[in-house]
Amino acid sequence: MAINYFYEKRERVAKGYNLVITPRGSWSGSMTGHTRYEFDDNTGKFTLCGGLKTITAGQFPQEQVFTGTSDKVTAYSSYSAKVDEYTSEGGGYEVGAIIDTVVGDRTAKPWRYIGPEGGEYDGYWYIRQGLAETVTPVTPPSGETVNEEYQITFTPSSSLLPTEISLSVDNGANWKVLSTVNAGVTSYTYDFSNETESTQCLIRFRAHDSEFRNYGVYAQTGMFTTQHNTAPLAPSDLSPASLTIDKTIVQRFSWKHNDTDAQSKFELQWTSDGATWNAITRNTSSQYVDISANVFPAGQITWKVRTYDTYGEVSPWSEQAVFTAGEPSDAPEITAPTSPVPVARPQIQWTQPDQIGFQVQIYDAVQQLAWDSGEIVSINRQVICGVDLLNGATYTIKLRTKNAEGLWSDWGSRKTTVSYTPPAKPTVQLTPDNNRCSVVFTIEHPAPAGNIEDNSGYVKYTGSWEQRAHGPVSGETFHRTETPGASASLTFHGTGVSLISAKADGWGIADIYIDGAKVESVDCYDTAALWQQTIFSVTDLADGVHTIKVVCSGEKNAASVGYRIGIDAFVVEGLRPAVAYVDILRSERYANNYIRIATSDVQIPGVYYLSRYYAYTEPDFTDYTVKPGQVYEYCVRAVGENGTSVLSDVVQAVATIKYAQISLLSDPKQVIDLEVFPEIGQSLDAHGKLLYFAGREKPVMQFEEFEDAGLNLSGTLYRSGDLQILKNIVRAKGAVLYRDCRNRKVIGTIPTMMASDDMIDDNWYNVLLTIDEVDYDEVV
Repeated sequence: MAINYFYEKRERVAKGYNLVITPRGSWSGSMTGHTRYEFDDNTGKFTLCGGLKTITAGQFPQEQVFTGTSDKVTAYSSYSAKVDEYTSEGGGYEVGAIIDTVVGDRTAKPWRYIGPEGGEYDGYWYIRQGLAETVTPVTPPSGETVNEEYQITFTPSSSLLPTEISLSVDNGANWKVLSTVNAGVTSYTYDFSNETESTQCLIRFRAHDSEFRNYGVYAQTGMFTTQHNTAPLAPSDLSPASLTIDKTIVQRFSWKHNDTDAQSKFELQWTSDGATWNAITRNTSSQYVDISANVFPAGQITWKVRTYDTYGEVSPWSEQAVFTAGEPSDAPEITAPTSPVPVARPQIQWTQPDQIGFQVQIYDAVQQLAWDSGEIVSINRQVICGVDLLNGATYTIKLRTKNAEGLWSDWGSRKTTVSYTPPAKPTVQLTPDNNRCSVVFTIEHPAPAGNIEDNSGYVKYTGSWEQRAHGPVSGETFHRTETPGASASLTFHGTGVSLISAKADGWGIADIYIDGAKVESVDCYDTAALWQQTIFSVTDLADGVHTIKVVCSGEKNAASVGYRIGIDAFVVEGLRPAVAYVDILRSERYANNYIRIATSDVQIPGVYYLSRYYAYTEPDFTDYTVKPGQVYEYCVRAVGENGTSVLSDVVQAVATIKYAQISLLSDPKQVIDLEVFPEIGQSLDAHGKLLYFAGREKPVMQFEEFEDAGLNLSGTLYRSGDLQILKNIVRAKGAVLYRDCRNRKVIGTIPTMMASDDMIDDNWYNVLLTIDEVDYDEVV
């Protein structure tokens, strides 16, 4: 089979005849010089065109040269010449001249005799430069990943010459020859396990003429990757582990396959006795398996797993994981509350024999979660709802319990409707105190349903009354009067009311008023002493707020020896519960930013105790923390004994101050008026630090989120008692409240105070002090 080559064309052309020139170097005078010109040897390469043709003697044209046989080629050349002087004397052989054939050897050249007087003809010859045959790569394709042994394949040259194969692992920067395979071979197997791992690998091929040592041009593959496979590491993150599972349902077992190659297979083994191992094997890339219900016996189970990569390499066994297989308890039975629920926060009760924890959830009618107790560790079988349920709404209570094995039961559920009566709305009166820059509260509540004893704060007495202890009365005491016009009144919320009193031979007539209208005069005379007598009752009132008033008429039965009337108790008919406690809510006007500043069950800084003994009919609360000149909105939330609540109407108040004042927040009675303090300075320090950077002439300030602020006060106290009060406030080392006529309100601490005697007036003291502002939350 003919082999295709590249050829280089060379020529020689005579440019003169019998021209005498000055020869190079030293010549004898008898020598005749003949000028010869020769083209540069590198005149271009000829591309194989095929076809057979004989080169004719003489000067060839500059287009094409044809030749035949296996040593002759068809070639094309366009070329340029470089002139070089050539001289010779006498006969001899020289390179060039006319030829009849193209010689197929790299170094052999045609020769021609040239006589001393002869001319010179133009001539050509052709030097073989390389193979005109290429190899076509097949594998590895671009993007392939190879590991160990890999079969490299290719299509050899058209003449089926031997093929040289080279490898580069750095995108062609460096190459090494892997092998030269024999003529006609189409593949080569190479072990890449010792090659550097790389993503920039290339294989290149070229045909090889071993006889003449000529090579074809290179052809190379696309980029591929060498990556050496190792066995996966032991699986990790086994689940379940160190917990209890419900063996009565399908359980998922999962792990993490630790290898760069994907998982192709796993083997899982488990045992309940440590001796017999049960095996589960799957050919899958999934790193989990779902095991059917009731496969495991009750008790402790140990399991392990190992995985295979895509090359079949297997990992070591994982660490053993241990869990407990158990069965949950039945769903608990909810026994309370029953429907309808009469309170806003009902108590949920249930039965469950085996319980170490529970969780309660309450959903509204559209299955929105209203309350979740969270998972609580407890053997208690009751819990109080943590939020107020809406009156008139229907809810579903759901409950589940955890047994000693740590398994949750199914949810038990019960539907219930909430229907309750909140306490009566309180009325609130506010009285600003501009001397103290405070707001004084008077809170009144209508009496609730039930017995209201004579000594209750709900009962208001006018005139002269006597309170006495007496055994047969309903409570511990009894009120009585003989003063005409003396009265006792009770404001209540309900549909009826009864008056419990007494009768005897010295008792007179009591006038009864309902809501300001006289409805009856009751004769309290009797020949015998009768106690706990219902002397008046009304039951058909509209449900709402009413007032009963009992007045000593100053009249009597003709048989009576006196005018006495008495109050033992009132009995209110209705559904309104008693008030358990109240919350005081405050907001700046129009801001709608209400906060709780007091509650009747807690003593808090800046307020006194809220009294419950007189049912909130006394000035129950004083807000000592108002900002001067600020209009506030207040309302009172009354919380009933059934957990329900109601808000009072919103009322407004504003308090001012004449000079300046400092008080101790924990005890507002510790207060000092600063009447002569003409100098008040303000300070502010924004925390930050200077940072210096290369290339910057000046530093950069980096500020922090903190700042220091405060007041510096300078003035005079003109009473030694005032100085002592100020010292007591400083020594208390607590938060203080500063307010002044410029409507400033600052909460802070006093780290430093200095006082000196005034040299003009012995009763005056010059005082310097600093108040550092602190963060203080007024929300209770």
